[in-house]
Amino acid sequence: MEEEAKQNDRNQLVFSSLKVRTMQDDLKNVQAPAYLPLTPTSSPAQKQPEKKEFQKPAEEKKPSLDIESILNQARQTFEKKQYEETINLAEKIIQEKSTSWLLGFKAKRLLNQAKKEVEKQDKLAKEKIRKPQKIVSKILPEPPQYLPTQPPPQPPKTVLPATAPAPPVIKPLPPPAPPQVPRKQASQPQPVKPVQPTSIPQPKVSYEQQKVIYGQPLKTKPASKRHLRIGLIFGIPATILILGIFGFIYYYYFLNAPKPLCQEGQINSDCRCGEETKNTGFCCNSLWTDYNCSLTKVSVPLIQSIDQILTIDAQSANSDKIISDLKQTGQENFTETAKIIALKLQDSPPKYATLNDLISIFGISLPDNLKTNTEAFNLLLYAKPQNFSETDPAQETRLVLVLKQKDGSLAEQIMSGWEATMLQDMRPIILGQPSASATAGFISTTYNNGFFRYKNLPTKTATINYTIYQNLVILGTSKSSIFYVYDSTNRNFNAANP
Repeated sequence: MEEEAKQNDRNQLVFSSLKVRTMQDDLKNVQAPAYLPLTPTSSPAQKQPEKKEFQKPAEEKKPSLDIESILNQARQTFEKKQYEETINLAEKIIQEKSTSWLLGFKAKRLLNQAKKEVEKQDKLAKEKIRKPQKIVSKILPEPPQYLPTQPPPQPPKTVLPATAPAPPVIKPLPPPAPPQVPRKQASQPQPVKPVQPTSIPQPKVSYEQQKVIYGQPLKTKPASKRHLRIGLIFGIPATILILGIFGFIYYYYFLNAPKPLCQEGQINSDCRCGEETKNTGFCCNSLWTDYNCSLTKVSVPLIQSIDQILTIDAQSANSDKIISDLKQTGQENFTETAKIIALKLQDSPPKYATLNDLISIFGISLPDNLKTNTEAFNLLLYAKPQNFSETDPAQETRLVLVLKQKDGSLAEQIMSGWEATMLQDMRPIILGQPSASATAGFISTTYNNGFFRYKNLPTKTATINYTIYQNLVILGTSKSSIFYVYDSTNRNFNAANP
């Protein structure tokens, strides 16, 4: 009896220890509430098999998932390139609340890798659809001459026992002869026409929206307004400054750029003549005029030894006033001399009389062919004081007109044709204005190897005469005046040709 009681106690201890272990395993997965009292287990010293007290079982909870096994399974599917299954398993791990942060991190990393692989597959599929394969024509192989036939299979021979009666022997029919096909020469293979590629309809590819983590849309960070504020603070003033600089350069150097200076003479384009901008007229010594620059200068001396200039203001004076001024000027001289008369018609810009102005002022007349053949002129004032010469002691003031001809060979013919009206045409510049001539026509004479033509007048110191020296036509109004001018030209020639 004692041994049976000991044996029962041993079994009771083993049963209680197993029960405690199973309860501990359950408690690992299911946490007991804080208010649940723990019942002490029976110690092996106490032997009360009859009184068994059972603890109140805890509420049954849904067993948690094995996260590590699911993660290993997801890795295996990723290695097998089953990316959709990998994505599903990884999202399952992430959505599980009992997942630790380390396992969750590994699952997210695996999820991102699987999504990248899916995107690569989609790109490759699109490229394959966009690039259709080229169809290459191929030549079919030559067909055989005939197709051989095989004989039918022989039925297996059955061996009957000796005791049984021999069955009738059935002879199999001979195999049918192969059909005789007449041999023909193999025809040359014809090239196969290339098949025209047909347009392959591209399938519609629809992209699903990327799956979000934890079932919530990803939050995008709002754009920072700090950079925008800094750009507005510094960008707007810098832009205004740069535009202002370029605007000033464009206005000053392009729109308001000073025009170039005008060259001396006629103006053909916009330029600066002095302080004015002009595009027509003439620019003479930085002064704009509407006439040629030669008129702004005194006539060039045609005789080098007679180069003194006598300027007479002829802006508002008539011929009588000018002649009166010339006589008064001539009487002030104490030696025999001749000066160039410059009739000034305008002060600023200066303008001096031309040959046509001279004809208009004094009322003289010149032949048209003589004016056309004239290149330049000098109006000279000859003055001789009283008692300067014993042979001719009278005071004398006379005018001499020197005309430079373009063609000197035509001068003699022109002057000979003009002799008939020369006195009447030149009467206004003959000082004293005699009413009639002393001789009927022109008379020839020589002086100092020069040839002269003259017509005497009643006044002793007045006459009309002329001479031609090289390309110069000299018209005098007295013998003394024309001889003085001729001697001056002859002196210049002798000095130039000693």
